[in-house]
Amino acid sequence: MAEYTYVTYIEGTADQIWTALTDAAQSAEYWGHANVSDWKAGSRWEHQRTDGSGTADVVGPSWKQHPRRAW
Repeated sequence: MAEYTYVTYIEGTADQIWTALTDAAQSAEYWGHANVSDWKAGSRWEHQRTDGSGTADVVGPSWKQHPRRAW
């Protein structure tokens, strides 16, 4: 089986990118789904639709974060 590596380049500072990923209003603008969590390790994370239904298409635990780490 072939192995693929995908790379995405995002223009912005580490703080701008972190906010775009973790702020529900900003993530909703980009994806049409809001990333909803208190972002504490082990807390619930939801990828909620923005259609007002409250439906979360993806749900899982929040992992330990490194917000200002530049990869």
